Amino acid sequence: MRRPLGDDPAATFRKAADKAVAAFRADPSVLGRTITLPFGAMPGGMVVGLFTTDSFTHAWDLAKATGQSTDLDPELAETVLGAVKTFVTADLRKPGYFDQEKPVPANATAADCVAAYLGRDA
Repeated sequence: MRRPLGDDPAATFRKAADKAVAAFRADPSVLGRTITLPFGAMPGGMVVGLFTTDSFTHAWDLAKATGQSTDLDPELAETVLGAVKTFVTADLRKPGYFDQEKPVPANATAADCVAAYLGRDA
């Protein structure tokens, strides 16, 4: 069986995350430069936002799947929610990207609102 993340996926993730953070800390000007990723080029600041949103959203997924609280860092959740509302447009709501926004109760946490905006059942 192929294991793209090796025998210790958490350690592999941590190593990659530490490497990315170190790269941005070593040269803060990279935030304003264009970075080419496998799926396209974008400003470094957007790459940081993309990585943050991806990690936050999948942390929510894991919390939900394992029966833990999905009320993740409220301040970060508000920031991520504001960001996804600007870059997740109708053209990205298609198979393989994002499902349609799901409803949430009026008292939903900001993290649950992020998840629902990205098409998850909060």
